[in-house]
Amino acid sequence: MALTMQMKFLLVLVTILVTLTEAASSLCGQQHTAHPFYDTIRPGDEAWIGLRRELKNYGIACTPSALIEGLNHKESMARTACLRGLGIAGDLSAVDHIRRLLEDPEFLVRETALRALHSIVSRELMSQVEQLYRDSRYKNKDFELAVLVCEFGDPGRYAWVLKAIQNPGDPLLGRALMYAPMFARYRLYENGQPVDWVRPISRVLADRRLDPMLRQSAATALKDIGSPEAFDVMKDTLPMETDPTVKYILEGALRKK
Repeated sequence: MALTMQMKFLLVLVTILVTLTEAASSLCGQQHTAHPFYDTIRPGDEAWIGLRRELKNYGIACTPSALIEGLNHKESMARTACLRGLGIAGDLSAVDHIRRLLEDPEFLVRETALRALHSIVSRELMSQVEQLYRDSRYKNKDFELAVLVCEFGDPGRYAWVLKAIQNPGDPLLGRALMYAPMFARYRLYENGQPVDWVRPISRVLADRRLDPMLRQSAATALKDIGSPEAFDVMKDTLPMETDPTVKYILEGALRKK
């Protein structure tokens, strides 16, 4: 059975993850510490309680070795349950075992294997990347880490990018404008209020003292965000715009609406 492009991409991420793990171990002078499996299960954790009951029906214990062995169970639902367990609390040692089930004859098993791999890779990769960046002396490491982990689905460090947009003199402003639409896809809140990307970007667009390239990047960011608020800003800006490139970007965005 042929692997989908998504599966192939995920396997590439696994390879990157192993490389990062080795690099982090080298930097820290330590061996990689496995993610704890079941010694941290809490009695009130309903997901785990339900999963343990389900596994008990198939005679499978909630231990790393039992879950990995359970991937060979003849019942597809048992294999699926084991994959769910490994996806929640598995670590790199389970990756090769899970990867085999990407070609399981049952669709649900294949899909659960993919989700389990994605969960492990995302969790472990971010942990290792954070360690690498903590050990780095690179002056922009917080910004770079915010962008990287957002690409893996964690936009929680958005403030480093938003801060660069709010400060027109920030040397990272151009890159922050480029990545803003990626963060804007998520519903982010600060002090109970939705994070506003459009307003600070519109200020950049309106500031004709800035480098024209930055204003062009701001127009492109608003186009890519594509929210009603972003379109309102572009519509209000267009009649007074004199930069031909900015005007072209705004006109193109408004035509496509």
